[in-house]
Amino acid sequence: MSKEGVVVKEPLCFKETLIGLPARIYMWTRFRFERQGNDVQLFCRSSELPESYVTWSRGEENAQLENGEKYMILNNGDLIIRDISWEDMGIYTCNARNAFGSDTALAFLYPVKI
Repeated sequence: MSKEGVVVKEPLCFKETLIGLPARIYMWTRFRFERQGNDVQLFCRSSELPESYVTWSRGEENAQLENGEKYMILNNGDLIIRDISWEDMGIYTCNARNAFGSDTALAFLYPVKI
């Protein structure tokens, strides 16, 4: 295109010009035993450039967890589960993703009665 004799180049796609790395989880909880009735924090820390988006899901159905009365996903990617009970036992999946890729980590929570 030109405007009054000046050549204007079409803008490049932002993703093509962006330099970055895929999201990678570098610290996570693998197994956690915690007393029933307590709150528990499952770690999921990722390093990335650009910043990644962390989600948590639970069980074989991979039901996505949302912030609410039972669960809270912290800004650093960790998951808080409040007032755990036997029903909270199982596998929790952390997924970190950005424009360049994703990474997944599994955590197993076992509530114990003491």
